[in-house]
This record gives sequence, C-alpha cells and structure tokens, in this order.
Amino acid sequence: MDNSLNVVELLAQIKDYTAQLKKDPTSDKFVLLAQNYTKLGLLDSALNALRQGLIHHPEHHTGQLMLAQLLVEDAQYDDAVAIYDKILEKNGDSVEALLGLARLDIAQANKERAQVCLDKVCQLEPDNPQLELIFQQLRELSDVNDAVGSVPLVTSTAAELYLKQGLREKAVDVYKTLVQQQPDNEALSGRLNELLEQSVDNSDIKQKQLLNSLEKWLSSIKLRRKHV
Repeated sequence: MDNSLNVVELLAQIKDYTAQLKKDPTSDKFVLLAQNYTKLGLLDSALNALRQGLIHHPEHHTGQLMLAQLLVEDAQYDDAVAIYDKILEKNGDSVEALLGLARLDIAQANKERAQVCLDKVCQLEPDNPQLELIFQQLRELSDVNDAVGSVPLVTSTAAELYLKQGLREKAVDVYKTLVQQQPDNEALSGRLNELLEQSVDNSDIKQKQLLNSLEKWLSSIKLRRKHV
C-alpha cells in the first residue's frame, strides 16, 4: 500500500516537474525529474531528462554526476568516462567524480587509473567511508589479474588501442561484446561491420598473395625442367 502511494506521489511529481520544464526549459528541476524516473526504474527517461537539462546547464555538477552514474548502469561506459573526465577537467578535486571513475575503472580492470583516482581521494578526504570498500575491490582485482592475467577493457577506446597495436582479433572481440551490450548503438554496429569486412578483405589479399607465390614457384620449377 505504501509502495502504491509512493508511486502515485512520484508520478504526480514527475507531472509537475515536466510542466515546469515545459514552461521554463532552463529550470534546474531536470535533476529532480531524473531522480524520480530512476526511482521508478525508467532509465531511458532519466537519461533523456538529464541530457536535455544539461543543454541549458552544461556545468551542473550534480546533473553531470548523475548522468555518468546512469550511463554506467546502462553499460555506456565510454560516455560515462567522458563525463567523469569533463567534470575532473573543470574540478580536479571532485571526490564524487574520482570515486565514480575509480569504480568504473575497477569494473573494466583498469586498475592503474583506479589507483590514481583513489590516491587523490585519500589526499582530499582520507576519512571518506567509501574508500575502504573500493580499495578492497581494487585489491581483489589485482589478485585476479595476478592469477589469470590482465582482463581486456570492454570499451571502444580499448578496441581502437588494440587496432593500433595490430591486435585486430582482440579489437573485434571487444566490439562484439559492446554490440551485445548496446544492440541499438548504430555507431558500434557500424564499426564492427567495418572491421569484419576489413578482416575478410585482408584474408582475400593473403590468399591472393599465397596463390601468386605458388604460381611463381611452379613457373620457376617448369623453367628449371626445361633447362635440364
């Protein structure tokens, strides 16, 4: 019963905030609207509310943090990293952004940058109650990596780094995982198809090169036989 009343209240507030934003798109009520959408499990609506609000308030700290957190929940890791980087570029002492980025880095096995973020938090807020838990997660990640080797990052940035290193198969595997996580992301699907087509083209080229080599080898044998 209480839950039903709570839902009714949330819906009423959503209606009110939506009306206020329609009347004044520059209102900062977009954060409260997004919070209510999140409480109801309406992630897409919350993301949309934040993106629209940040158009008018691009430096809204709470709005940026919430957008980054929801992007992580929606497995849009690259976009979340970009938001955290933007926050820290303007305010390198944002403990919330540093902790959020550290959690994301740990989830993606980027322990080096996670360590840098946590060290910075230790300098700013050594008594922060979240530090102990996140450091424990980092230690567990280090133990796993020591046991089974490093875990590849599942981001398009990591995939492009693999390509630069000549590790095309790893890059393709990362993009396949990303497409599975974000099936509606046309940019990721397009990039995966492009890499797959390139792989086929490269395979054809290698086959043609092999055939040319074989033909040259056979021609050389025939010439030798004629001269024997």
